[in-house]
Amino acid sequence: SKFNSELNILSRVRHRNVVQFVGAVTVQPNLCIVMEFCPCGDLADLLGRQRAAMKRLPEPEVRAMLAQLTSALAHIHAARIVHRDIKTSNLFITRDKVLKIMDFGLAREDDYESDDNQALTIEGEILGTPHYLSPEQAEAAQIDHRADIYTAGATFYHVFTGNVPFDDKKLLRIIRAHLNKRPKLPSERNADVPQIIDDVNMKMMEKKPETRFQSCDEILTALKSLQGEEMAVVSEQVFDFPEADLFLLIKEGIRENWFAQERV
Repeated sequence: SKFNSELNILSRVRHRNVVQFVGAVTVQPNLCIVMEFCPCGDLADLLGRQRAAMKRLPEPEVRAMLAQLTSALAHIHAARIVHRDIKTSNLFITRDKVLKIMDFGLAREDDYESDDNQALTIEGEILGTPHYLSPEQAEAAQIDHRADIYTAGATFYHVFTGNVPFDDKKLLRIIRAHLNKRPKLPSERNADVPQIIDDVNMKMMEKKPETRFQSCDEILTALKSLQGEEMAVVSEQVFDFPEADLFLLIKEGIRENWFAQERV
């Protein structure tokens, strides 16, 4: 099932910049995934607050977030997993400005032969996140880890500039733009963006997968050239929870209806 598939993937990914999977509990009729609590909100919320205040996030801060995202994706891709839904609302930011990827509901094995790879893309990606869509997902073609590189690039284009790469009231026009149109350079929308970020961001968003960065390690190398070797490499440290006690607490909370029922 989709639930079991997500559990399997989450159990294989442990990285400081991925929301940590703790376990799963069953309290009939509920099936629940227990994950690390991130109280500070997601990147979409943060961008909304900045826009309301007529501000942008500082470019060095955004660059550090991009490095954290690509470090986490490098780890995910090494496990032969494609996330397939990188977007601002799936990236949490902690009080310490640590970025964490969440929501592996659309994630699948990096497998060209999987029919499920193609079908879920049609259902989830085209209808769900058109502003960050990779061209191969827009065409309902089979994808690999390089689709995540494009969507990460489109996401951070938004974070660097305050604007999505392509916007229109018509969904099909956005999809066609991802297929055929080159976005403005980030520096054209935000003068604080240096040329090397223009270069990195545009290469992440190349239309053809073979002309993009071929791995997230290549992106990290390019970012290091901007900041020098002193740029911190994000560790893969994870944090352990007292799982047995936590499971008991979660079960009791479900029984007593402690948790608000939130609909996304």
